[in-house]
Amino acid sequence: MKVNSAFKGLLAALGVVTIVSACATTTVEPVTGEWQLQQVEAPPLAAVVWLSWSGDGKVNGFAGCNRFGGNYQQEGAALTVSELRSTRKACAEDVMQQEMRFLNLLGNAATTEQTGDRLTLKTGEGETLQFSRRAKP
Repeated sequence: MKVNSAFKGLLAALGVVTIVSACATTTVEPVTGEWQLQQVEAPPLAAVVWLSWSGDGKVNGFAGCNRFGGNYQQEGAALTVSELRSTRKACAEDVMQQEMRFLNLLGNAATTEQTGDRLTLKTGEGETLQFSRRAKP
């Protein structure tokens, strides 16, 4: 039985796609270390915000005015942040609004993606927090 050349080309292309997709597996690294917030889906940052993932399920940091802490659980790219708590110092209105927005998004984080020194957290609604690895002081 003769196989037409267009069909042979299609089979060859499908074989290449299969091989490439099999080789393009993505590994998800556990979130650890200190990260500084670079972008939140809101006006420009009014204050420095950073967080630290302990590797043993604890997250803490500085939300712009107050220190915060909580728990997290990561399974692959899925992330759950829970039991967030913070100190209750008052700051300028723009800083307080940024802090409330940041803590709300952090508490609703659903996925994590790390590429080199960049970390992106996304909520289930697609809102993002973007971080860069924090330089040691």
